[in-house]
Amino acid sequence: MSKKIPNKESDLIALVELMIGGLKAEAKILKNPPLTIEELADSINAVNLAVEKVALKKADYHQAVSEKNKEVDNLFNDASNTAKFCYRIANNDKTILGKMGLTPRSEKKPVEPPGQCRNFAILKQEINSLTFHWKEPVSGGPIRVYIIQRKESEQPGNNWMNLWTEIGKKAEIKDHPQNKSFDYRVRALNASGIGEASNIVTLKF
Repeated sequence: MSKKIPNKESDLIALVELMIGGLKAEAKILKNPPLTIEELADSINAVNLAVEKVALKKADYHQAVSEKNKEVDNLFNDASNTAKFCYRIANNDKTILGKMGLTPRSEKKPVEPPGQCRNFAILKQEINSLTFHWKEPVSGGPIRVYIIQRKESEQPGNNWMNLWTEIGKKAEIKDHPQNKSFDYRVRALNASGIGEASNIVTLKF
């Protein structure tokens, strides 16, 4: 939720009193809350009585404080449940939430797909392995993994095969078919999709 429920007793009581006022004012919209107005008022009274015990029972101070803290926890949970209900029913209406002492939830910005990987190149070539490296995109959202792709150079169309995934910006590929020419490239991936393909590196074995 956008506004945290306060832990300070006076602030918590003030917020629940606002909630009670808001529930009364918007009774036609905020129907069937998890706690009734009377139950919320009872929770406030329970905290106030517990606070009085702390002041009056100095001999039983620690017990009174424990009881008071328990009632504060109960009121905190009541406030949290009421706030969740209001957010769910009020549909982020600023006016209604304001009467409850709450603020609208901020909208989450969607994550952009990654940009294009840069400077894809062969770092080391051996008989049974290839090591590629590249630079991350300069634009787009955060990257989850990189995908190395391959296809036969003479194969028509866009039939790229996902060959390897890597978290870092370097990958070692082993066990290549011999006596063929292959094209390689890398693309970045995140929750929103896959980025534009890098430049192509062509190698013959």
